[in-house]
Amino acid sequence: DNIPYVATMLPVLRGERAPGAEDCRNMLRAACLAGMAIAQTGCSLPHALSYIPTYDLGTPHGAAVGIFLPGFIKEAPAEQTAPMLEAAGFGDVAELERFLAACLTMPQLPQALREKAWAKIISNEAKMKSCCFPVDGDCLRRIAGAGGQGDGIQV
Repeated sequence: DNIPYVATMLPVLRGERAPGAEDCRNMLRAACLAGMAIAQTGCSLPHALSYIPTYDLGTPHGAAVGIFLPGFIKEAPAEQTAPMLEAAGFGDVAELERFLAACLTMPQLPQALREKAWAKIISNEAKMKSCCFPVDGDCLRRIAGAGGQGDGIQV
């Protein structure tokens, strides 16, 4: 229900037009609905991983979530992600990545910080089980970009 509110903001976020009053209302609605969803279900893996760069580097929290979101979407089943990407106005995850890179200051996270974020979440059994698709340590490494033996991550 939240995605259409955010999708209306894409032209503003891309710098194609200035925000109007309705845009501001839509972002407030989106923020409110997001907060309500987190209160009911807990935060997603990208959100949980993002606390480490936010705390340790001072990375703005939204940008920190954006660092991990594409990896999460790549790991999730396409039948779950395709409708979400479409509703948000993106053809695929590569388009989302380009958008995030253009709109957010996306710092390069040191490998040690990615490993720290991975370790924080992998040790939280409840967080791992709360994901909307099965996630193991290797999958979480790919989402976090934490590297590791045999997963082929390019960071």
